[in-house]
Amino acid sequence: MKELLHELQIPYPWNVQHIQHRQKKIVVELGRASVPYDCPKCGKNASVYDTKARTWRHTNLMNCRIELIADIPRVECSTCGMHTIVVPWAYLRSRNSIMFELWVYKNYLFWGGDNIQQLSKWIDYHPPSIERIGKHYQRQECLKELIDDLWVDSQFFASVDPESILPTSAVEQIRESKSVQRSPSQKKRISLGRGRYEEEYDDDCMF
Repeated sequence: MKELLHELQIPYPWNVQHIQHRQKKIVVELGRASVPYDCPKCGKNASVYDTKARTWRHTNLMNCRIELIADIPRVECSTCGMHTIVVPWAYLRSRNSIMFELWVYKNYLFWGGDNIQQLSKWIDYHPPSIERIGKHYQRQECLKELIDDLWVDSQFFASVDPESILPTSAVEQIRESKSVQRSPSQKKRISLGRGRYEEEYDDDCMF
């Protein structure tokens, strides 16, 4: 597990609290150092109103699916009101880490659009979501050169912090490209085959 901790490169003030290995899945529970929270809108100190446990899919490592879990607070700002904080590894309301989506996109390009079913089995992720991620990043012309230069190997995307491989400006562009909010009612049932379904929100909607 020391090797996994080194690969994840958790950015301060976040840290690993617990790691649980469940067959082909590793669940990494993240905590945060006791430092003040800032309002995500204006940057002023803000008090915690409440928290909610959230889970993000991360890149596969050591032949295992990695999931990140953390309690994410809503903070109350005297100027801006109540807002959910933004974590460094994901855009707001996402169920995936940014690094996972970049890894999926690189594999989407590498495998080709006609091989999504095979790619789905290899990375353990449903085909419609792979296609949606692939098409979204293909539209980001301003990021194309940076993303195209990234390696396709999963270990290259192991770090939780996307700024370990991309400049801050590029990460901000990724966040902005996913900032359009949709109604929570846009919940979809994605077929997993054999009569099984998984309910999934669009990545940008609240849940």
